[in-house]
Amino acid sequence: MLSQKSLKHLNKIEQKKFRQAQGEFIVEGVKGVKEAMLAQANVVLLVIEKTKDSEPDFLDLINLATKNDILIEYCNEKEAKKLKTTETFPGILAVIKQPKVILNDFDGTIICLDGVKDPGNLGTIIRTADWFGVKSILLSEDCVDLYNPKAVRSTMGSIFHLNILESTNVVQDLTKLQKNGYVLNGMVMNGDKLDKVNKKNMNIYVFGSESHGIRPEVEKMLDNKYTILGCPSAGYPRPELGSKAGQAESLNVAVACGILLSKI
Repeated sequence: MLSQKSLKHLNKIEQKKFRQAQGEFIVEGVKGVKEAMLAQANVVLLVIEKTKDSEPDFLDLINLATKNDILIEYCNEKEAKKLKTTETFPGILAVIKQPKVILNDFDGTIICLDGVKDPGNLGTIIRTADWFGVKSILLSEDCVDLYNPKAVRSTMGSIFHLNILESTNVVQDLTKLQKNGYVLNGMVMNGDKLDKVNKKNMNIYVFGSESHGIRPEVEKMLDNKYTILGCPSAGYPRPELGSKAGQAESLNVAVACGILLSKI
């Protein structure tokens, strides 16, 4: 059965400060765990509910973990209830080392999220970027934690396919990227039509939070500004400028990102 040491450790890394201190995070469910293993993420522990160990999907992961010398522990129903971060424990979770990503790992198109707070939005943006083949995401220092359990779940395994950097100074990082030849494009409420969007490879597309938009220091740096017509610009409340077709106060930032990526 699951050791008390492991149970205590798992409960701790559900909290952001311990995730940061240990440099680990948890992914739950067959889909997420399988993607982690296939992407050769650094899986340090696999926990499986004992009643599931003969089911085909779980058996495949057990065999894959055994082949890769990954530690496996089994839990009972009582222990599973203490582990779950959702209404029902999906029967399997993995503890994974957070990858070390640096700015030089970035290549091609970059998505920059400035102050995005909702973990579901972050996860959806990561999944959407993966769908469209964007491999690099820069998160400002005040974004939601990348390894928040809801954010991880929302990526549906795409978190293991991208280079994602949690910046400690997004202005500084964007400045470095501009010096290296990147063009900085922002989604604002009074920019050019999205039809004019810059589609070349060396581009960064910045999305602000729905409450505050792109921070002024970053907006001053922008080479180009774009607006999604028919709605408020990505990351802004109802604007006095620009146009929108309906009465919604703002456009969801994950939806806005999807619209942009479909254009480029």
